[in-house]
This record gives sequence, structure tokens and C-alpha cells, in this order.
Amino acid sequence: MVAAGGTPLREFLMSMSATDKRKFAKYRSISRIANRMQFAIRQRQGLKRLGLNVLGFLIVLALLVFLGPYGTWASLDNFDRLLFWTTTVSANWLVAHMVFSVTIHSFVSRNWPTSPALVLAALATALPGTGTVWLALSIYLGHQPSDVRGVIELYAKVLVLHLIIGAFVYHFIEKKFRRREIAGETGRSESSTRREGVGSEPAAPPEAALLARLPVHARAELLHLRMQDHYVEVHTSAGCELLLLRFRDALREVEQVNGLQVHRSHWVARNAVAGVERRRGGRVILRLVNGSRVPVSRSFASALKMQGWI
Repeated sequence: MVAAGGTPLREFLMSMSATDKRKFAKYRSISRIANRMQFAIRQRQGLKRLGLNVLGFLIVLALLVFLGPYGTWASLDNFDRLLFWTTTVSANWLVAHMVFSVTIHSFVSRNWPTSPALVLAALATALPGTGTVWLALSIYLGHQPSDVRGVIELYAKVLVLHLIIGAFVYHFIEKKFRRREIAGETGRSESSTRREGVGSEPAAPPEAALLARLPVHARAELLHLRMQDHYVEVHTSAGCELLLLRFRDALREVEQVNGLQVHRSHWVARNAVAGVERRRGGRVILRLVNGSRVPVSRSFASALKMQGWI
């Protein structure tokens, strides 16, 4: 925690009243607890994402073993059919995961619709997928499509499976994780570009004035400022810190950052906005990439509309 104006912490604490010292200690404890909770949440979300993907894989595998398409039900016993589809689905799943991830990442980071991305990824992954199924049919059943028409029909069947499974995995498993991930990466990328500058004269980072007040470990992508009595709660991609600083002074130090004041007590960076929620009575809430929800007051709503935020 760094005091306003760069005052050493000890002198800063000595100059505080007893009431401010208690508030300072309380908010510092809350900040540490929040940082630990965010780390635990990220770990849990990673495990949850992996678990859901494994569950999706097992569901698809069970359905294909049970239905036995491509003649596997009639031609293979239960063990061979399980082995056939485990091999085929595993190979297709790995390739599809990589291709779908790259394609959807490219579309979402550019604010393009995801439906064409799913179709494009399915068209691409169905090509090696067809080869995998063709090889498996040759090994397990001793036959495979040999003419062009047969290969095209096999490709069409594999394509349909990739479309269905890809759409299922994206909408029910990956979507909420990937949206948060893309928003965070986009913010970090744009921040890095600002810091590096263009040509031989690198520009100073616009948020350096405010971030210089934070501990080194907290100097990351600026997301959100919130006024708390005589303090400013600074949220970055590395966590949350409190500064003894007037809110209007904090706003001056982020003037060059791409962001807006959205409420009397809130300022939000553009890259931090993951979505917009509309409540009854016309209330607007900004959903941020770190999971926070920030209210938009009516007096600032018109500025946000002009900038295309809402």
C-alpha cells in the first residue's frame, strides 16, 4: 500500500488519525483477503473447466458407443466398439479443441459473431477428422470409402458431428470461460501496445501515474476504480488495492486511459467490460472481466451510449 504523494508508509501512518488508522487497517485486510479469494477462484475455475470438458468428452463417447454409427454396432462387439470410438473421438477432440480455440479466439477478440467461427472451425477440423475415421474403419472393419463420392459422404457425416459437438461444447462449457479470458487478453495486449509505443520513440504508459502508487505486484492492467470514503479502491488484473486519495485526483491520473466514469463513485476501463445487463426500471449494470458488477447512473448513461458502451 502506498500513500498519496509517495509519502513513506511509516510517516504516513503516523500522520493519520486513530479513526483513519482503523479504516486503513480494515481495508488493507479486506484487500489481502480479496486477492487470496481471487487466486482461489481462478484455480477452481480452471479445474471446473477441465472437469466439464472431460464430462462432455465422456458423454459424446458414450452416445457414439451406444448408437454405433458407421456400421460399428453390427460389426464390432462391445469392447472393440468402445476401443474404436475412444481412439476416434480422442483424436478428433484434441484437433477440434485446438482449431476451435484459435478460431473462436480470433472472432471474439474482434467482436465478430461466433456462429461463423463455429462453422469455419468445423469445416477445418472435419478434414483431419475424416482421415481419422477412414483409418479407423480400415483397421477395425477392414473397409473404407474408396471413391470420391464415398469420401465426400464420410466428410459430410464427420462435419455434422463436429458442428453439433463443437456448438454444444462452446455454448455449454467454454463460452463463459473464454469470454472472460479473451477480454483479459485483449486488455493486456492493448496495454502492452500503449507501453511500447510506435516507432523509435516509445510512449510512456498512460496509467503509470496511478499505478506508481501501487505495490509492484499490483501494477497490472487497470480495470476499475471505486470511491470508498477517503480512499480509492483500485482494481487491476492482479487484484485490488486501496489508496488514500481523492477520487477526482485518481480520475485525473487515468485521463489518458481508455475508460469512462460511469457513476459518481465508479470509473471503468473499456477493456474491463465483459457485458451489459439491463434491469427493471431502466437500470444498467456493467459486468466486468473480474466478475464485478458496476452500476451506471443516469447522468453518465448518455456518455456511455455515445461511446458505444451500452
